[in-house]
Amino acid sequence: MAKDGKTKGIVLLAIGKRNYAEFAVNMAVGLKYHNKDIKIQLVYRPETIKYLQGFELDLFDVKTEISVEHTERNGKFSPGFAKIMLYDYFAFDENIYLDVDGLPVKDITPLFDECKKDIHSQFCRVYPICAEKWECQWMTLQNTKKNFNLQPPSNIFEINSSFIFVRKGDISKDFYHSALANYSICEKLDKSEFGTSWGGTIPDEICFNPSFAQNDIDPRFEFSKDETVASKCYPILFMDNGTRPPYPKLQQIAENQYLIGMYGGKDFTSNYFSDDYNGLYKNLCTKYWSAVFNKHCPYKPFNLMQDKHVHNK
Repeated sequence: MAKDGKTKGIVLLAIGKRNYAEFAVNMAVGLKYHNKDIKIQLVYRPETIKYLQGFELDLFDVKTEISVEHTERNGKFSPGFAKIMLYDYFAFDENIYLDVDGLPVKDITPLFDECKKDIHSQFCRVYPICAEKWECQWMTLQNTKKNFNLQPPSNIFEINSSFIFVRKGDISKDFYHSALANYSICEKLDKSEFGTSWGGTIPDEICFNPSFAQNDIDPRFEFSKDETVASKCYPILFMDNGTRPPYPKLQQIAENQYLIGMYGGKDFTSNYFSDDYNGLYKNLCTKYWSAVFNKHCPYKPFNLMQDKHVHNK
């Protein structure tokens, strides 16, 4: 428990295929490498984590089984719905949710002090309600405003939900309730209303983006409060396969971000991160596993990326 009496911890989600449990272990090893006292909650489905060994499960201070009713919709696996339902599973007063397909590059606990609001997220862009287009791939801005009845003077935020900070309370609870209502709206829409598919399911970001406007919440950090386009990827650095050298060194990344992320499909993330032989993810896992367990890391990025949800139909 922190000096202010609030419990604080990291929340990881391991559902679906077993690679998400393996991703979660790698993430937890990295978190414990940088701070052995950090508290980590694993929200999981039993079938996803059943292959993990005892010493791997011991990384998680809190283990919480999520109901299958919150990971499936109409009999179909729906991770976006699970992320929207996480509020009732959060174990701490202050929670940092992280997608498991990434690794920390330094101690993440100072990030709690940077989170001054009840909700923060990885901010991409903000648009005035009068804007006609945006960069979000999941749904056009016109369809977003129409389907979720977004009205002036709201700003519309586009986020990356790989990082979400949640301080539990009425504000954050209402935010998640709005996102759930938005999910229900999406379930009634024709496929033509959507943009890029995410594994044949509804992306949580479609529902979170309008929820910020509906609840008058600004998810930006203090340093970016006046930015309309994020000046840097924060707190997670993402690099796609279009990124060209010179690549940032680890020290440079650690000066500007807290984590690296392996987002998108198996061929989307830059090889600088994902290469099986000399990629940054592999090299960090080797370092972390050796220090924490005195073992070789068995979970390689190529295999982990092959079974990501985005590849489902």
